[in-house]
Parts: sequence; structure tokens; C-alpha cells
Amino acid sequence: MVPSQFLLRHILLVLLLLTHSNHRKYKPLVEKLVKLTFHQLVELGSTPSESLTLLLLLDQLSRNFSRGSPFPFTKCDPLSVRLAEHFVLSLHHDTQQPPWKRQWYYLPFMHSETIPYQELGIARFAETCWEIREGEYSEFHAMFKESLEFSWKHYEVIGRFGRFPKRNGVLGRESTEDEKKYLEEGGFL
Repeated sequence: MVPSQFLLRHILLVLLLLTHSNHRKYKPLVEKLVKLTFHQLVELGSTPSESLTLLLLLDQLSRNFSRGSPFPFTKCDPLSVRLAEHFVLSLHHDTQQPPWKRQWYYLPFMHSETIPYQELGIARFAETCWEIREGEYSEFHAMFKESLEFSWKHYEVIGRFGRFPKRNGVLGRESTEDEKKYLEEGGFL
């Protein structure tokens, strides 16, 4: 199977997983995962395939079965960003994956409300953009370029507000006047 067919199949599978009504069946599993220690989670993610699965469950599925709840932000994000950091910087699982899977390692950084993790995500998206600009995976360059641009938008919001204003309501945070204006003008983060 050529990479572009594989990519399409992979993206469609992930989208189906994330949007299908049965994604709620993963909620009990994710609720168990967030009760484990960091060390236990690292053990569960000892291979690139296992670490990718953990990150998809904690960073992506939790957002979809918990819409309108603080659960993904308070329980899953702190774990997924620490795990992503470990899997990327210590184990290099991201670079052991083809480019179309690497983005899932970098999304927890984009979802973080801290500048250092935002910068790490931007660096990884940029590095992959540069790496695949030519050669076997060059057809994925545009996808990573878009991800890099989107990551930069997240970085700018965190740089401006120190948090994502869109999360304020679900997290019980009071929005500043500047944040309210940002959201009223179409800000989506």
C-alpha cells in the first residue's frame, strides 16, 4: 500500500474513532488510565505502537467523550503532555513512526497551556516539516506545514493570555475582558 493510501485510511480510522458515538465505550478505560502512576503509564507505553495508543486515548478520545467537562483538561492533559515529553525526548518513539503518526505525539504539546510545551510542539512540527520536505514522505509536507501553522496559533494564544480562553467556562475560570473580546471576535482557542 502506498503511503498516501495508508495515510488516508489511518486518518479516516482515527476520525471514525473520534467521532463515532461508540467512542464513549473508551471512557471507562481512560478513567482507569488516569488513576495509574506515571511510571505505570510509561510501562504501558514501552513501544512506539503502545505509546501512540496511550496518547490517542488520553489526548484525543478523552476530548470527544467528555465534551463540556473539565475531565480532559484536568485529568488527561497533565498526563498526556508528560507522557508525550517522555516518549518524544527520552524514548524517541515519534521518530520511530512514519510522519502521519508523529503528529499524535505532538498534539499534547499544542493542547498544553504552558509556553515550554508549546515551544516543544512547534519545534517538533517544524523539524518534521523540514525533514519531509523532500524524499519518500514529501507528500505529507503540506499536512505538517498546516499543523505547524495551527500550533503557532495555539502558541500565540498562550503567549497572549497564558491559557486558552475557550476552556474558561468548563474549567470555572473567570474570563478577562480581553479574553471575552477575543472569543466574541471569533477566537476559537
